[in-house]
Parts: sequence; structure tokens; C-alpha cells
Amino acid sequence: DISLPRLRSIAAVMPHNVQTVYSSPAAIEHYLKEADIAVGAALVAGARTPVLVTRKMLEAMKPGSVFVDIAIDQGGMTEVSKPTTHKDPVFKVGGTTMYCVANMPGCVPRTSTLAIANASLPYTLELVRNGWQGAAAKDPGFLKGLSVVDGKITCDKVAEFFNMPYVDPRTFLATSAADSAVSAGRAASSGNGATR
Repeated sequence: DISLPRLRSIAAVMPHNVQTVYSSPAAIEHYLKEADIAVGAALVAGARTPVLVTRKMLEAMKPGSVFVDIAIDQGGMTEVSKPTTHKDPVFKVGGTTMYCVANMPGCVPRTSTLAIANASLPYTLELVRNGWQGAAAKDPGFLKGLSVVDGKITCDKVAEFFNMPYVDPRTFLATSAADSAVSAGRAASSGNGATR
């Protein structure tokens, strides 16, 4: 990771034989040379995974080593990563076996479906009960899940990738709140007139 607070919090809960390291090209190169297996799991929400591992780094790994690129669904984090399948899962780079299966959880479909359903159910229920605007008004974390609203890109990384304008999703909450207030005012006015 490149967040020192995050590295400290991980170090605090991991066993003493787990060492955290600030990510840099030099650190990645150093530890890949020592690794029997390396798991690449970099993620930039809404954007392509950064390429952090070069072909040269992979070729310098020990013969028989394995590199698992979990980030393959977002483009992969090595220069040579390419999506593979469960039917044909690996390829070689020098003496290193590359495992870049897209949708890795697909090999355990029932388990992965139950896991994602259990993790996402509370959010789904909130969306059903309150709509996205209501859910986002109560929990701004919902705004991070938006990519497009009314044809406008509301994810800065997606807008940057496609070189298109970005619109802050909070703009739509303000509009939604104003529309709701106007509608409520109209309903109250017509309701007052009807009861007199």
C-alpha cells in the first residue's frame, strides 16, 4: 500500500510474521525476486489498475514462481497480464507462471454468489426502500457507487478515462431535494385548499 496509516492499521491486526511494506517500484522488484508466489491486487476504484510490475521484474522471479493477478478484471497490474479462463488459466513469462483468470470467484459460483448477496443485501434494501437519492442523502457512501446519472458521468475516474466532463453526484441530490421540497409545498397547498 502507499498509505502509511493503512499499513499501520494492517500491521496492528496481522500476525507478527506478516511484514507490511510501503509500495514503490524498488520494493516491488526486491520482494518479487524473493517470492515463491506473488498476488497482485491493486485497485483504483472506477479506473484501470495501474501497471506496477514490469516484464523484467517477472523474468527476475525465481524459476517455478507464480504471479496471480487478481486485478485482471480492471486491466491487470503487470505489463504482460492478459485475461485467461478457468479452462486455460496460465501462461509463462520466463520461469514464472502467470495466473490471470478473469472473474476468479466464478470457480466457486455458489459460494461467491452467497458472499456477494450477503454483502450487498443491506445496500439493495436501502435502495429499494428509499431510491438512490434517499439512500445517498442518508449515507453519502452511496454516491461512490454512481457512474452515470441522467446521462452525466458522476465518477471522476470514468470521466477521466473517457476524457469526458465530470459532474459531482451531489449536484443531483441538491436538485432532488429542491424538487421534493417544491412537490411537498404544492401538495400541502392543494391539501389545505381541499380541506377548507
